[in-house]
Amino acid sequence: MKLNKLIITGLLTSSAFMLVAQPAAARDGKAYSGSACVSMTPSINSNNLGLNGRGGIINISTTKDVRVVCPAVRDTGASITGRVRLVDNHTTRDIECILKSISTTGRELGRDTQESSSSFTNVLPLNFNRVRGAGNAAIYFECVIPRLEAGRLHSEIVSYEITEL
Repeated sequence: MKLNKLIITGLLTSSAFMLVAQPAAARDGKAYSGSACVSMTPSINSNNLGLNGRGGIINISTTKDVRVVCPAVRDTGASITGRVRLVDNHTTRDIECILKSISTTGRELGRDTQESSSSFTNVLPLNFNRVRGAGNAAIYFECVIPRLEAGRLHSEIVSYEITEL
């Protein structure tokens, strides 16, 4: 009996010490599949967007670029950074993305714009600078995926992520 109490006391003491001794998480990150993005382009319907085997969203239109919004969930009012992983298969059009923070009243709190600079077939990241957050501000990426170029594979948004700072 005394041995059981001693073991339980030891376990509780070491568990409490481990909880106190753990470093606080400095950043809170969340990752999403590109399939979470939805079209913002009125003339593009769901028939013009497709998904691929790795969960990315692609523009299957040969005549129109498509603008998509990729929402994210935040836990705090902290500033954020972000990353969009993409493939740009178009030789003359880049994928452009904007990381936006919007207040509950609709006022833009911050934004950072990045774009792919050339055609590439491997998945590469667009890294975003810090954007101001506040309270219940909405956070999302707004991206333009170029139309399908003849003789090329689709450009795609594979995934995206935000990190609260």
